[in-house]
Amino acid sequence: MANLYHPAHIETARRVAIITAWISAALYALIGLGVLPIGQSASGGDPGLFDFGVMMAAVFVVTALLLMLFRSTVLWVAVAVLQFAVLIGYAALSGYRIPAFEVWGLLVKVDQAILLAATLYLVIRGRQHAPATTSRHAS
Repeated sequence: MANLYHPAHIETARRVAIITAWISAALYALIGLGVLPIGQSASGGDPGLFDFGVMMAAVFVVTALLLMLFRSTVLWVAVAVLQFAVLIGYAALSGYRIPAFEVWGLLVKVDQAILLAATLYLVIRGRQHAPATTSRHAS
């Protein structure tokens, strides 16, 4: 049986988290630019996808950079909480868009679910390999 506490597994989970954060940033940027269609507002108004896409892309760029620069349980918990909130928010707001669920939105959520799983793994298994305070390490 594999040792799930092995530092190589911790580093793999960290890299998965970083890569999925970059993927989410790219997908949100493409949504904001109108390259990836995600539907329209159920109320018929302007959904403000450019502003939404740019804001969410920025959040995930910052997330990726923080995950690259720091190994910290506090950071991993914060990223996991953010992912959980984004996933719940997507489902909760589904009634405000047409269609309620679409391919690109679901693809972003799958990516974010992988990011959530990786950060939860880091929180649970990586604690012994990361100091409680933020420390900087090159990736």
